[in-house]
Amino acid sequence: MLLQQKMPPSAHEFALEDMVFSNSPSASLLRPEPGRRETAWLFYPGCRLSGTSPSQVRDAYGFLRNFLEGGVGLWLRCCGAPARWAGREDLFRKEAEETLRIWKSMGSPVIIAACTGCVDVFRRELPEIRVVSLWEVLEKEAMPEEFLKMNGTLAVHDPCTAVDYPEIRRAARSMASRAGIDCEELPMTAELTSCCGYGGLQECANPELGSATASSRCGESSSDYLVYCAMCRTLFARTGKRTVHLLEVLFPAPGKDPLSMPAVSWSDQRENRAGFVRELLGTLWKEESPMPEEHEAIKLVLPEDAGKILETRRILTDTVKRAIRNGENSGRKIARPDGAFATCLKPASVTYWIVYRPLEDGAFEVLNAWSHRMTVPGTEGSLP
Repeated sequence: MLLQQKMPPSAHEFALEDMVFSNSPSASLLRPEPGRRETAWLFYPGCRLSGTSPSQVRDAYGFLRNFLEGGVGLWLRCCGAPARWAGREDLFRKEAEETLRIWKSMGSPVIIAACTGCVDVFRRELPEIRVVSLWEVLEKEAMPEEFLKMNGTLAVHDPCTAVDYPEIRRAARSMASRAGIDCEELPMTAELTSCCGYGGLQECANPELGSATASSRCGESSSDYLVYCAMCRTLFARTGKRTVHLLEVLFPAPGKDPLSMPAVSWSDQRENRAGFVRELLGTLWKEESPMPEEHEAIKLVLPEDAGKILETRRILTDTVKRAIRNGENSGRKIARPDGAFATCLKPASVTYWIVYRPLEDGAFEVLNAWSHRMTVPGTEGSLP
């Protein structure tokens, strides 16, 4: 549809920008196992899981290092699937070539992928790369010591990217069963599973349709849901459906009920990915993290209604901070009678408007935000 000019490129812009961020120095990471030079394995959790469940990714990586021989490296990166789904074959091929180059630079190890979307991309587009599913690897080992004993029935939702991989579906159910879960099969399951609403970037191009798709899927059973795709968990949790990711069962956060955890916002996912890289560099590889940018020091106060506006309109808190920093430093801001200010910023093709109020403690309260694609002279870039 994009090539036929029946869909504007802007429909997928948010997802493509997020892919670029995932593969930037701020959110990507490639390292051999600490203290080892050889790398027989590379754990590849996928960009979404690193944003929604970084602590589980960290614990899973530690678990893999304890029983796999030959060195287990870590690779945080996006596989490029958003570019393929957006119809941007040029971007997808570029990412695929870079992925292959990086993989070869590590000695061509076996990739352990937690995301079936990544498995699908590697097996279909990069057959040189040997990839196995995390669930297949874990199934062969003893259960993690601190796994969450569920002892109940959960309806299992298979992601759409798992339809051609019965061995992955079986391994996921096997791990769930070992955790005490009685797996209920939904009406549309396995190779006939239905989409959560995100596949093909449906949720990006048509948020209302994506939400309706998720709600429809969640209405197929009154049971709580078990998933093994980070994006499926996010979309289902947004509907209010009690949903748990399999990794949250195997490596639970202490003192928390994963079924009650809300969906992680777009902004928090991005901040989690960047923070995860900084954490790992410092704790595992004893390396210094890059210096934070000036705008990152800005403290925001987000009333509940403003937070919902940002999430719904896909305006990241990072963008809000950049806009406020730009407005305060340059003086390009509109004073309002109520003491608040409005400022705008155009970092790429979208112009963002932020209404905010400076607080006495140096923080900034966000009151409203919106975006448009009209060109406002003087708003380009993040600096005056």
